[in-house]
Parts: sequence; structure tokens; C-alpha cells
Amino acid sequence: MGFSGVNAVILEIDKEDQTMTVKGIDENSVIGDKCILIWEADPFITVATNSEPKCLSLDDFSVGDYVVLVISEVQESYPTRAKAITIQL
Repeated sequence: MGFSGVNAVILEIDKEDQTMTVKGIDENSVIGDKCILIWEADPFITVATNSEPKCLSLDDFSVGDYVVLVISEVQESYPTRAKAITIQL
């Protein structure tokens, strides 16, 4: 089952492992207070800006950025892990 429109803030970006650690900011967020994101597709990040989807890389994101995620299943572990389908800055 997938989740869309998950609000999060970036805690950490790992360019070597190509992962991003985020924190859910909604009350009782499905991803909890620490979630490691991996990517489903390559290029691994697609961002919808206005109407045109645009491909970005981890270099376009910064710690502290607020993002909206579309993710597939969330692994219930700590930290949680999720596969990102799209990220919107």
C-alpha cells in the first residue's frame, strides 16, 4: 500500500549511499520521527514544480528542507524505511 502527500523535513542526506533521512511532521505520521528513504526509480527523484515534473538529484536538496513524499510501503522498524516514488520540494 502506498502513501501520498506525506509531509516531512530532511534530517540528513547521504550521497554515498544515495539515501535521505527524513522526519514526519504530521501528528502520528506514517513514517515516524526518523525514516530512511531509498528510491524506486532512476533518476531517483522527481519533483513536480507547478505542473511540469522535473528530475532532481540529491544535490538539489538541503538538510532542513520541507518535502512532500509519495512513498510505497513503510517498513515498521526504527528508524522506519520507505521507498520514495516522488518527492516534491
